[in-house]
Amino acid sequence: MDVPVDCEAPLRGAAIAESAVRGDLTTLSKLLGAGARVDSPLGPEGMAAIHHAAAAGHPAIVCHLLAYGAWVDARDEKGRTAVHHAAWAGHSFMIDYLADCGADLDARCNLGSTALHIAAESGHADAIRTLLLRGAGKDSRGDDGACALHSASWEGHVEAVSALLDSGLGVGAVTKSGLTALHCAAGDGYTRTAALLLQRGADAEARDLDGQTALHHAAAGGHESAVSVLLDNHADLEAGSNDGLTALHYAVWEGHTGVLRTLLKRGARRTAPSQTTVGALHLAAVRGNAGMVSELVKHGFDLEESDAAGQTALHRAALGGHGPVITKLLTSGALAEAQAANGATALHVAAEAGHVSAVEILLQLGADIAATTKTGATPLHAATAQGHVDVVRLLLRRGAAVGVTDMREWTALHAAAAGGHETIAGVLLENGADPGAKAQGVTAGMLASENVAERGSGQSPILLNALAALKVEADLRGELVAAADTEAQLRAELAASATAEARLRAKLAEAAKVEARLLATLARLEPRAHAQRPVQHLPDG
Repeated sequence: MDVPVDCEAPLRGAAIAESAVRGDLTTLSKLLGAGARVDSPLGPEGMAAIHHAAAAGHPAIVCHLLAYGAWVDARDEKGRTAVHHAAWAGHSFMIDYLADCGADLDARCNLGSTALHIAAESGHADAIRTLLLRGAGKDSRGDDGACALHSASWEGHVEAVSALLDSGLGVGAVTKSGLTALHCAAGDGYTRTAALLLQRGADAEARDLDGQTALHHAAAGGHESAVSVLLDNHADLEAGSNDGLTALHYAVWEGHTGVLRTLLKRGARRTAPSQTTVGALHLAAVRGNAGMVSELVKHGFDLEESDAAGQTALHRAALGGHGPVITKLLTSGALAEAQAANGATALHVAAEAGHVSAVEILLQLGADIAATTKTGATPLHAATAQGHVDVVRLLLRRGAAVGVTDMREWTALHAAAAGGHETIAGVLLENGADPGAKAQGVTAGMLASENVAERGSGQSPILLNALAALKVEADLRGELVAAADTEAQLRAELAASATAEARLRAKLAEAAKVEARLLATLARLEPRAHAQRPVQHLPDG
């Protein structure tokens, strides 16, 4: 390597690092002889030349650097020493040499890991043996309480695990969170490592601080083979965590169908929900996993099983707005009208949560739009109270009755007014809601007024003004209707009078005709009578 010894410091530092990596003692000697700093941090992680040399496995370079004053336990930005780097690379001879040079074999990096942790994590069994032979503490713990056995098990390094166990390290060591090496291996699916740990005496029933066994971890990770190995070694299939959840629950929650089948084949119970746990079908519904729901239904899980709140899996799916799950449950026979402890159906739940598509699916598959809770609330009440205008519009389009009242005698308009939901109030009014309807003497306008007063003058009184104007309009319309009724009644009476008058006039006309005929007859008779009458003479004086 041809590098001018009088080059700029950054270039000189890069040259030292390259010389250390390549094992180029000649160039390194020239640079150090020209005054290059032996401990200058090089690279993004602040590694000095001694770190590069240790990682590359060049003891002669390390020796030369130490001769020029390098510190054997110098640290990079992550707190790692040359021993850490040698352990990561698996250079047993370099570890041996550094130990001869007085390196601290139990030095901890910024995460609390020693070289033994690093060798175990990288799976270098020979480096582990060398460190232990030279006196490194076998039970050193990192900041998380993990020992080297945990580090090796997390990565599934069988030989490293074996080397550590051969040294006498206890197989039951636990981290600060209560994890054993078996938890680590099984949780990451390292079947051979888990089998070795079990063979060497690991307790399959050991629990972490959450009450989870290795079987929980394997199931949650979706590792079928690890699950099988644990069950073959008598792991408790029904062991519950602190929350009462079994391995089956974890498999369902994480969506691992293969693990679910393995557990069921090995005899896992279809555990019903309790006060502290939910059923497997509920978990699948909460996760929105239609495939898992289908698998559970296929294996006979109860569609109507309810949790402590009386909710079925359908309620849980509705709460999450999981349309495919809702469809799968209903087409598999779940009851759309199943009620929770408060009387709510899945439609109430979906409406209250504002899931338009879920509401649509439920209605298409037969949910009762007029269903009421124990307080008399309809899905329209539920959607209105939470301010979900799109759901309100959908329910109204599908025929929801706008004037239905709950146990408080509230209509949906009352709920909109109380919640300050102006847009929804407008939609309800457009669909025939009565602004004058009273709930125990209180109109929606009164509730809107109270709402504005409670929230302060900063709140917009638009809703209040709108409802007040609509109330005045409704009153005027009522008066107009009453006036129209009165006018109609008067017109009817006038019409009746006119009819009577006409009949009377007709009778008078008929009477006049009769009178005329009589007069005419009299007129004809009078001359004839005059002619026939004898002349009567008056007596004489």
